[in-house]
Amino acid sequence: MFRSCLVGAAVTFALIAIPVVHWVTALPSPFIGGYFAGIRASATTKQAFLIGSIIALLLVVPVAGALLVMSLIFKFSAQVFMVIGAVYLVYAALLASLGAFFGGASARRQSAG
Repeated sequence: MFRSCLVGAAVTFALIAIPVVHWVTALPSPFIGGYFAGIRASATTKQAFLIGSIIALLLVVPVAGALLVMSLIFKFSAQVFMVIGAVYLVYAALLASLGAFFGGASARRQSAG
């Protein structure tokens, strides 16, 4: 399951990091990453919330690094960007959990049918 979370976090990060593509995929990227992780793990409802939480924890370092760079470039207080980062991580955890739930349901439906 941890490898599935790594895949989900990598998909989320890639969809945000790729220039031009991120204008379209930045907001739904945690859902997409969670969906891929949920498919790989055939996640149940309880596992979906765990997958979403792990994906958000794996994104802490990249998000904190990006926000640190932004605080240096735009000369805002680091606390402002930390609040923004915390809100984004909660958003990412919730959306990744939702994606993992739907991905797991899809994987279980395909294996049963």
